[in-house]
Amino acid sequence: MAHAWPFLGREREIAAVGRALAGGANVVLDGAAGVGKSHLAAHALPCATRVRASRA
Repeated sequence: MAHAWPFLGREREIAAVGRALAGGANVVLDGAAGVGKSHLAAHALPCATRVRASRA
C-alpha cells in the first residue's frame, strides 16, 4: 500500500499493535473514517508472524 504522506508520530500505537501481534493476540483497529487505521495496520503488519485479515 503506497502512501503519499510519511507516517509520523504513531510510534506508540505501532509498538502496541506490534506487541499484541507478536504475542499471538487478535487485534481490532477501530476509529472514525480517515484517522489512519489502514495506515497503522500496514506499518504494524511486519510484526505479525501469521496474518488473517477480514473487513467488517
